[in-house]
Amino acid sequence: MIQDRIKKLRALMAERKIDVYYIPNEDDHLSDEYTADYFKCKSYMSGFSGESGCTIITKDFAGLWTDGRFFTQAENELQGTGVTLMRLRQEGVPNPIDFLIANTPKNGVLGFDGAVVSARNYLHLTQLLKEKNAKLYTTEDLVGMVWGKDRPAMPTEELYVLPKKYTGEDASERIARAREAMKASKCDAILFTALEDPCWLLNIRGNDIACTPVSYAFAVITNKKLYYYVDSKKINAKVAKYFKENKVTVRPYNALMKDLKQLEGKKIWADMGHLNSNLYKALAGNEIYDAISPVAYFRAIKNKTEIKNIRNAHVKDAVAMVKFISWVKSNVAKGKMTEVTAQDHLYALRAEQKDYIEPSFETICAYQE
Repeated sequence: MIQDRIKKLRALMAERKIDVYYIPNEDDHLSDEYTADYFKCKSYMSGFSGESGCTIITKDFAGLWTDGRFFTQAENELQGTGVTLMRLRQEGVPNPIDFLIANTPKNGVLGFDGAVVSARNYLHLTQLLKEKNAKLYTTEDLVGMVWGKDRPAMPTEELYVLPKKYTGEDASERIARAREAMKASKCDAILFTALEDPCWLLNIRGNDIACTPVSYAFAVITNKKLYYYVDSKKINAKVAKYFKENKVTVRPYNALMKDLKQLEGKKIWADMGHLNSNLYKALAGNEIYDAISPVAYFRAIKNKTEIKNIRNAHVKDAVAMVKFISWVKSNVAKGKMTEVTAQDHLYALRAEQKDYIEPSFETICAYQE
């Protein structure tokens, strides 16, 4: 099955004269480890389900790069796929960028979906390829073309408002802080691309990604307007009313590119590390103020309410962990414990705590051999 997918991808590459095709783990927002199933192109083309790594396909080679946490898993999942495991940070194994450049021939073409590679990496690769007079092909999602109608749909889980008892601030206060930062940097607008930023700014949450309560959305704030780009299916009556109260203009998720192309001569604050290369190119004709999002800084400094809630959460988790350690000590000698049963029991103990939602990351545990 994997070999058939690779064959189809190579056919598309040949039609476009692409020599090397790069498939990272990220989504359109440059989220890394955790993404929606729609974006799991690396896994689709390699068979490796781990949440870290990338896949690279050439005319005669297919490789999966991942780190030491996943070597054993990758060895098992790549069997029979024809995909070679490239162990990151091991002697003799080139890193993905070096491999891409080394395997793109003179006057050749390196391809990838421009929506899942950052502007910073796009410009870096462009510079590295100049010596070979090679080009980038980033206008199509070739893996998506191979995947076709079987590709999972984008998630449409409903948004919900996070009460002030958890945030310690109203959305209006947070929006005002963002505008103050924008004015201080003499910018006309801020483009929020990291999934966490619009959620923090508007005190909203979603369920689009496991272990992270975010929703696939972008946001743009100007001196007088705030645009929120999201699938309208996610907005129920309560959230719609909330947005109206906070003067949030809702736009279709896929309308951002078109809207950005209409801007000209503006100074736009955008973090090039979280701005995908397609959006970067849509901003041609504008000045990009490349800096970490102000919201990223705001999020890092917790207010009194947030600190109180964090401490409360740690106390609750400590209760679950103490119970878990006691359970382990009582059952380890019985020989019936496995990594899976231990993980499931820990989940169950945490779920007993009031206001539990989900784990913040999938458990990685080791027991015996």
